[in-house]
Amino acid sequence: MATKKPLSGAAAVAAQAMLKAMPPEITLNASEAATYLGCSKSKLADLRKNEKGPLFCKGPGQNGLVRYKKCDLDDWLAANP
Repeated sequence: MATKKPLSGAAAVAAQAMLKAMPPEITLNASEAATYLGCSKSKLADLRKNEKGPLFCKGPGQNGLVRYKKCDLDDWLAANP
């Protein structure tokens, strides 16, 4: 299975603009959240592991999906310029 490369350049800027235009109550997966924050998915995972990242919720089970509320990402960005 091929792994996806993170967005870069104009594609990343376009994706960030699209995500910023979405309402604050939506939830984003880890890849979308990383794009929104302008970091890599692995950096976001490290922040989550070290309890220094934005609030998140995790689905049931050991491998539950991680989701982020856009409003929580905005709050975290405001507190961590």
